Amino acid sequence: MQPTLDSLKVDEYFSQMKTLEDVLSGHKRKLQAIAVEGSVQKLIQFLTDHMHLPQSGILNLVLDPVDGQSLIHLAASHGCVEMVQYLIRTGSVSVNRCRDRNGWTALHCACHFGQWLVCEAILLPAVGAHVLACSSSGSLPMHYAARHRPTPPDRMDVTRYARVVRAMIEKGASVDARNNCGDTPLHHACSRGLVEAAEVGRVHLFYCSISKKKNFLHGNNYSVHTISQLFILLTR
Repeated sequence: MQPTLDSLKVDEYFSQMKTLEDVLSGHKRKLQAIAVEGSVQKLIQFLTDHMHLPQSGILNLVLDPVDGQSLIHLAASHGCVEMVQYLIRTGSVSVNRCRDRNGWTALHCACHFGQWLVCEAILLPAVGAHVLACSSSGSLPMHYAARHRPTPPDRMDVTRYARVVRAMIEKGASVDARNNCGDTPLHHACSRGLVEAAEVGRVHLFYCSISKKKNFLHGNNYSVHTISQLFILLTR
């Protein structure tokens, strides 16, 4: 069968991306360092030095072969707000469509590492990060924000994650959404000792019916102690 114009374009695109991978393979560590540092000026200089290559390809290049993360994932994980904002402003990086091998978006990364400033920045209507975006495990960004366990216990660290949870809920994130294992963000918050995050979730669950509360308590491999914590939070 004769290949269509669309299929030819797709083949050409992937051929170009493969070439780009080969050309920039020696620069991946530099780009990783730029993303982690959050230096927009250095990234702009890198793009200027490689003007012969497609900007979109560079900005979406997979820098971590294990997790499949690109610039926006690394910047969001390290709290580099200006870098994340710059990448989105270029129009070449999508805050929702750019995903790693685990299906994580930039919001998943920011929530996982408690980067509340990044969360607030990409949750703005002008950016529109999806709070209901599912990873490959069926987990929402809220699942990752709520499951953090500070070691050793750090009051500031817990408060930081609670701020992430609060910002997410204000944008419509669900605290009782289940992932593929049947776990919810509130399950994670209680089992990991995130009392503040659980308290935030409790406010939004307080008006649930008794039957819904009972159904909500059926998690995956959670101890009696954890279920007791949930019951106390939901009923007091």
